[in-house]
Amino acid sequence: MFADVRKIAALAWPVLIGQLAIIAFGVIDTAMVGRYSAVDLAALGLGSSIYISVYIGLTGILTALQPIAAQLYGAPATPRTARKCASRCGSPWR
Repeated sequence: MFADVRKIAALAWPVLIGQLAIIAFGVIDTAMVGRYSAVDLAALGLGSSIYISVYIGLTGILTALQPIAAQLYGAPATPRTARKCASRCGSPWR
């Protein structure tokens, strides 16, 4: 069991650091802009909400594509994997 946890932790630590960096990005931006004016802080809040909405949406798409790509990669016909994955996600590049 601990061997599995180590394998998962080795794969998960870059994702964890990325998520912590996104949180730190928002906190530092708010601390820096909050010293100027309420209008600047409101603009930052609006921009951050748009950014987070797009980020979460794209993260959801990538999360949904991971099992599809893993299944196609593990299938016997691997040369067609990229084309199949692109067609399943609705990509114009087929």
